[in-house]
Amino acid sequence: MTDALWCSMETARRARDVAWLERVRRTYGSEPVLQYFQTPLIADNALGKTIDEVGGGAAA
Repeated sequence: MTDALWCSMETARRARDVAWLERVRRTYGSEPVLQYFQTPLIADNALGKTIDEVGGGAAA
């Protein structure tokens, strides 16, 4: 599965709804395990900068 970056926990949970969970069960034959992490800073090597919020604020 892919990782995703969400702007809020509510948005992340909405994205992983009952239909998504069932699709994972059918596709992989096992119960999905979800882990949520708070990410205070993102290093974007492609852009050559760090981001301190999901909205894109550049860190000093």
